[in-house]
Amino acid sequence: MFIFIKTNGSSGGVTWLTMSDIFRWIFWNVFQIIYSFSLFYHI
Repeated sequence: MFIFIKTNGSSGGVTWLTMSDIFRWIFWNVFQIIYSFSLFYHI
């Protein structure tokens, strides 16, 4: 399954992403948020 996202990059084109790319991006952002929160609360 393919979806396209209109990017605000310098090229101004359309970036094609698969669902796996989107889920990987979401998972990585959530992981970074949880990781930063854990560091913050352990200080």
